[in-house]
Amino acid sequence: MPPLGLRISTQAAHGQGFPGRRDPQESARCKACTDLRTSIRVHVENHADIKASLLVGAEKEVAHIYDSAGVRFVWSTRPEHEDCATTLTIHLELMSVGMEGRLASGRSAGSKVLGQANREARRVYVFWSRVDAHLSHTMIEIGDGLGFVIAHELGHVLLARAETWARILA
Repeated sequence: MPPLGLRISTQAAHGQGFPGRRDPQESARCKACTDLRTSIRVHVENHADIKASLLVGAEKEVAHIYDSAGVRFVWSTRPEHEDCATTLTIHLELMSVGMEGRLASGRSAGSKVLGQANREARRVYVFWSRVDAHLSHTMIEIGDGLGFVIAHELGHVLLARAETWARILA
């Protein structure tokens, strides 16, 4: 989120917060401003059969987290992959229990790991049964918590180095 002063001045510049002062042409320009955000396609493969309502909650949480950075995600569940060659696409695999075991075997991922990212392949793996089990012991809405995990793993794909993560998380 931008600093409060910037946010207020942006609202004032676009006529927001002042009843009766919104110019239709200015509103159209404001909509165009939001379209200038970087768009990244997320191709979702829901192997865990997670309910659509939870996925909507997760998508909203990811959008909320990345919005202040000017990044917009376009979500797709279509089985076709033709857009992957022409658009920056990250593949999100929502893993079923059996798939989790196969992916984690031979890797150092412990049983408490909720997801993994492969930056080079632009793939994110979320271990749904682990996320669900973990969130059942918290006050966090399941869709929001799933969004936190997805956003974290997307960050591993989008940010190149561990030093960058350290600066952001500090």
